[in-house]
Amino acid sequence: MVYEFLKKQQEELIAKKIELDEDYELVLSKIKENEKFLDLLDEEDSSYFSDFTPRDINQKNKSRIQELQQLLVGLNQDKINLSSEIDRVHEKLSDCEKALEEVKDTKNNQEQLKDVSHEKELKTISSYIISDPRRAKLELDHYISKYMS
Repeated sequence: MVYEFLKKQQEELIAKKIELDEDYELVLSKIKENEKFLDLLDEEDSSYFSDFTPRDINQKNKSRIQELQQLLVGLNQDKINLSSEIDRVHEKLSDCEKALEEVKDTKNNQEQLKDVSHEKELKTISSYIISDPRRAKLELDHYISKYMS
């Protein structure tokens, strides 16, 4: 029951991590695109002879550059937020995997203890076979009804 719950949690966390990784990659690509476009606009803006003209050339480019810079600030903030969210999900996923391992180990230990207990009972029954066959048969019948049914 605990194992199934932890397994379900692990699957949900993996799905969330994949989704966050995709979002992170999308934000990174948007940042790269906007930086390239911003560089292009800067280059285009500086290619004019603005030093020699008394008026303002390419006001549209300057306003677009400001918009892109603000957009880049927002995208970088999104990148930071996504990165911290990915780290948090990764930490939870690691905790979940550790808990799953502990549950498996506990289950294995319980099975080993159960096997040792069965082995002791069978050794006790086998010790009765020579000295008291009736008691051995009764103990064996009790063992079979207890563990095999």
